Amino acid sequence: GHGRGAAYGSTLGNLLSAAGYEVHAEYYVNDAGRQMDILAASVWLRYLDLCGEEIKFPANGYKGDYIWDIAATLHRENGTAYQHPATAGFADIVPDAPDGGDKEAHIDAIILRAKALLGEQGYRAVHQLGTDTSRFQLGTYTNHGQ
Repeated sequence: GHGRGAAYGSTLGNLLSAAGYEVHAEYYVNDAGRQMDILAASVWLRYLDLCGEEIKFPANGYKGDYIWDIAATLHRENGTAYQHPATAGFADIVPDAPDGGDKEAHIDAIILRAKALLGEQGYRAVHQLGTDTSRFQLGTYTNHGQ
């Protein structure tokens, strides 16, 4: 819902500005917490795809084209620096929902595994790239007698 609200707010701000309202836009940065960890894990998994690793993408991962774009940037800028065999990434992980498991526990286990395999610096780099490309524009609007 947050992304939808941001897109709606940005569009509304553009319309109000075109109609003569004074619009003040701000940027909301969602750069912490579980949602950003899911984003980072999703980017890393798509990056592994680009490195030639065969993975089964998690049901609770982010699947949008923008994830491929971020992963492609990660790959272009870092080559195979963050590559680990898919077997290491998924060994002994809680099963995903389509396999009779729990999608929440599955994605949380992948996040923990990504942090362990990438190390603090590597995980931070993947997380930061996701953060830098997931800024949403929000706005406040004022009608000055129009």
